[in-house]
Amino acid sequence: MFITMYYAFIFATIGFVFFFQVLFIRSGRYVQLVCSVIWLLPVTYEIWAIGRCGADCNARIDLILIFPAEVFVVTGASIYSWMLYKRYMGS
Repeated sequence: MFITMYYAFIFATIGFVFFFQVLFIRSGRYVQLVCSVIWLLPVTYEIWAIGRCGADCNARIDLILIFPAEVFVVTGASIYSWMLYKRYMGS
Protein backbone atom coordinates (compact mmCIF):
# COMPACT_ATOMS: atom_id res chain seq x y z
CA MET A 1 0.00 0.00 0.00
CA PHE A 2 2.77 2.44 0.96
CA ILE A 3 4.73 1.68 -2.19
CA THR A 4 1.67 2.35 -4.36
CA MET A 5 1.08 5.71 -2.69
CA TYR A 6 4.78 6.51 -2.98
CA TYR A 7 4.81 5.92 -6.73
CA ALA A 8 1.51 7.80 -7.13
CA PHE A 9 3.15 10.77 -5.39
CA ILE A 10 6.14 10.60 -7.73
CA PHE A 11 3.98 10.37 -10.87
CA ALA A 12 1.71 13.19 -9.72
CA THR A 13 4.74 15.35 -9.05
CA ILE A 14 6.16 14.63 -12.49
CA GLY A 15 2.79 15.66 -13.92
CA PHE A 16 2.93 18.98 -12.07
CA VAL A 17 6.52 19.54 -13.25
CA PHE A 18 5.44 19.06 -16.86
CA PHE A 19 2.40 21.27 -16.31
CA PHE A 20 4.47 24.19 -15.02
CA GLN A 21 7.06 23.64 -17.76
CA VAL A 22 4.30 24.02 -20.36
CA LEU A 23 3.11 27.18 -18.62
CA PHE A 24 6.69 28.48 -18.72
CA ILE A 25 6.98 27.75 -22.44
CA ARG A 26 3.66 29.46 -23.16
CA SER A 27 4.22 32.51 -20.97
CA GLY A 28 7.99 32.91 -20.95
CA ARG A 29 7.87 33.94 -17.28
CA TYR A 30 10.46 32.42 -15.00
CA VAL A 31 8.03 32.07 -12.10
CA GLN A 32 6.62 28.94 -13.73
CA LEU A 33 10.12 27.55 -14.26
CA VAL A 34 11.01 28.12 -10.60
CA CYS A 35 7.74 26.49 -9.57
CA SER A 36 8.53 23.38 -11.62
CA VAL A 37 11.95 23.15 -9.95
CA ILE A 38 10.32 23.56 -6.53
CA TRP A 39 8.07 20.61 -7.40
CA LEU A 40 11.17 18.50 -8.07
CA LEU A 41 12.73 19.14 -4.66
CA PRO A 42 10.37 16.98 -2.53
CA VAL A 43 10.60 14.06 -4.95
CA THR A 44 14.38 14.28 -5.04
CA TYR A 45 14.49 14.34 -1.26
CA GLU A 46 12.07 11.42 -0.91
CA ILE A 47 14.00 9.29 -3.40
CA TRP A 48 17.21 10.08 -1.52
CA ALA A 49 15.62 9.32 1.87
CA ILE A 50 14.09 6.02 0.77
CA GLY A 51 17.33 4.96 -0.90
CA ARG A 52 19.34 5.81 2.22
CA CYS A 53 16.86 4.42 4.70
CA GLY A 54 15.68 1.32 2.89
CA ALA A 55 12.96 -0.99 4.16
CA ASP A 56 14.22 -1.13 7.74
CA CYS A 57 12.76 2.26 8.69
CA ASN A 58 9.46 2.04 10.51
CA ALA A 59 8.86 5.72 11.18
CA ARG A 60 10.70 8.63 9.70
CA ILE A 61 10.75 11.81 11.75
CA ASP A 62 11.34 13.86 8.62
CA LEU A 63 7.83 13.01 7.44
CA ILE A 64 6.51 14.73 10.55
CA LEU A 65 8.83 17.74 10.43
CA ILE A 66 9.84 18.35 6.81
CA PHE A 67 6.82 17.12 4.83
CA PRO A 68 4.38 19.79 6.15
CA ALA A 69 6.88 22.50 5.21
CA GLU A 70 7.30 20.95 1.76
CA VAL A 71 3.54 20.89 1.26
CA PHE A 72 3.21 24.51 2.37
CA VAL A 73 6.00 25.78 0.08
CA VAL A 74 4.94 23.76 -2.96
CA THR A 75 1.27 24.71 -2.58
CA GLY A 76 2.06 28.38 -2.13
CA ALA A 77 4.43 28.45 -5.11
CA SER A 78 1.89 26.64 -7.29
CA ILE A 79 -0.99 28.95 -6.41
CA TYR A 80 1.18 32.05 -6.90
CA SER A 81 2.50 30.79 -10.23
CA TRP A 82 -0.97 29.88 -11.50
CA MET A 83 -2.41 33.25 -10.45
CA LEU A 84 0.38 35.11 -12.27
CA TYR A 85 -0.12 33.01 -15.35
CA LYS A 86 -3.86 33.67 -15.41
CA ARG A 87 -3.32 37.40 -14.83
CA TYR A 88 -0.72 37.92 -17.56
CA MET A 89 -2.16 35.54 -20.15
CA GLY A 90 -5.62 37.12 -19.90
CA SER A 91 -7.64 33.93 -19.49
